[in-house]
Amino acid sequence: QGVLIVGERGTGKTSLALAIAAEAKVPLVEVKAQQLEAGLWVGQSASNVRELFQTARDLAPVIIFVEDFDLFAGVRGKFIHTKKQDHEAFINQLLVELDGFEKQDGVVLMATTRNLKQIDEALQRPGRMDRIFRLQRPTQAEREKILTIAAKGTMDEELIDFVDWRKVAEKTALLRPSELKLVPVALEGSAFRSKFLDIDELMTYCSWFATFSSLVPKWLRKTKAVKQLSRMLVNHLGLTLTKEDLENVVDLMEPYGQISNGIELLNPPLDWTMETKFPHAVWAAGRSLIALLLPNFDIVDNLWLEPFSWEGIGCTKITKAKNEGSISGNVESRSYLEKRLVFCFGSYVAAQLLLPFGEENILSSSELKQAQEIATRMVIQYGWGPDDSLTIYHHGNSVTALSMGNHFEYEMAAKVEKIYYMAYDKAKQMLQRNREVLEKIVEDLLKYEILTRKDLERILADSDGLREKEPFFLSKANNEPVLDNFLEENGKASSMAFLTAAN
Repeated sequence: QGVLIVGERGTGKTSLALAIAAEAKVPLVEVKAQQLEAGLWVGQSASNVRELFQTARDLAPVIIFVEDFDLFAGVRGKFIHTKKQDHEAFINQLLVELDGFEKQDGVVLMATTRNLKQIDEALQRPGRMDRIFRLQRPTQAEREKILTIAAKGTMDEELIDFVDWRKVAEKTALLRPSELKLVPVALEGSAFRSKFLDIDELMTYCSWFATFSSLVPKWLRKTKAVKQLSRMLVNHLGLTLTKEDLENVVDLMEPYGQISNGIELLNPPLDWTMETKFPHAVWAAGRSLIALLLPNFDIVDNLWLEPFSWEGIGCTKITKAKNEGSISGNVESRSYLEKRLVFCFGSYVAAQLLLPFGEENILSSSELKQAQEIATRMVIQYGWGPDDSLTIYHHGNSVTALSMGNHFEYEMAAKVEKIYYMAYDKAKQMLQRNREVLEKIVEDLLKYEILTRKDLERILADSDGLREKEPFFLSKANNEPVLDNFLEENGKASSMAFLTAAN
C-alpha cells in the first residue's frame, strides 16, 4: 500500500516519484506536512488523514505523495514533537488507513525521507509501507551521463564535444544530481571569463540586443542566416571558445570537497612579495616533483600559492592513484608505502637544497611526523622492515605494544630508524639529480602562482629530468647490518620515540 524513497538531499527522490506517476499514467496528489498537522483541537490530524484517504478512494487510481515523511511520521515517543497525544493518534489513523478493513485498491502512499530510522517501525511492516527504494549518489558513469544530458540543454552544441566529460565526472564525485546540472553552465562561464574583452563595446551590443530582442520573432532567430550573423558577432567580440579554452578550465577545476585549505587569517599578509612566496613555493614544488618522479604513484593535479590562508599558502592537489601498478590494486602494498615514505621527505629535502642555511621552516613538520608513523607501522605491524623480518609486534586494536624487553625494543627502533633514513636518502638523491627541474618549477610557480600537471610534465621534459623506474624498493637498496652501534649512539629515549608513533 505504500512506498518509501530514501536518499540524501538532491539525489532525485521527488523526480523519481514524478517519473513513476508519469510511467504509470496515474495522477499524483502532493500533500504538504502542514496540511496534516494538528489544529486547534485534539484529533484534528487523525481527521485530516481520514479525509485525505477518503478523497483519494473517490479519485482512484491515484498516488498520494508526501515529502520529508519523517517530519510528521516519526517514531512515537522518541522525539519531542512525537510525544504528544495527537501525534500518536495521527500514526494510529495512518496505520488503519494503510491496512484497515476498508480496501485501498487504486490508492498508493508514496513518501520520501532522508533518514529511515526516524520513521515509526510500525509503518514499515509488511502490507504497509514495505517497499523501500534507496537512492545513492551517482557513480562516475552515471555522473558522466547526467553531465552530458545537462550540457545538451544549456551549452552550445559545438562546445559539448570539446569537454572531456569523463574527467569532469571524476572531479565532481561529491556533487548530487541537482548540483551536477549546473556544472556545464559554470564551465562555459569560466571559459568566457578568461577572454579579454572591450567592456564598452560589449555593453553597447548588449543594449542593442535588449532593445530589439522583442521585435525579432522566434522563428527568425532559428534561421541559418541569423545564426551565422550571431557567430560573426561572437568572433568580432573575441568570445569564440576553443577546445583548448575548455580543457584549461577542466584542468583547473578544484575537486569538490577534496581540498582542505589552511586556517584563514583575519588580516591576510600584506607583504605578498617574492621573498614571502619563496619558502612556500619550495614546499609545494618539492612535494609535487617527488610525486611526479616516483613510478606508479599518486597523480599531481595542481599546485598553487594562496595568499589568504595560513597553513595553505602553498597548496598541492594530489589524487591517490587508483592502481599503484601492482596486483593489490587500491590496497596499500609494500611498494606503495615505501614510495609514500619517500614522498614525505620531498618538501623537507627541497628546503635543504634551495633555502639558505638557517632559513629552514616548519612547513614540513607534519610530513616528517607522517613518515615516522609509516616507517613504524611497516616494521612493527606489517613485518616490512629492512631485514624482511616476518615478526609482528603490534596490533591496531591492542591497547599497547607487545612487551619485548629492552633489547628487542632497541632492535625494533633501529629497524624503524634505518628505513626512515633510507627513504630520506632516496628522496635526497632523487631531488639532487633533478635540481634543475626543481628550481624551474619554483621559478614558474613564483611567476604564475599556479601550475598544472601538464606544466610539470613540460618542465620535466625540457630539463631532461630523470624519473625512477619499477621495481622500486627501499629495502633492497641497503643490506648493511641493522643495529650498527644503534644502542651506543641513540639509547632508550630514541627507541621509544619511534615505537610510540604506531599508537
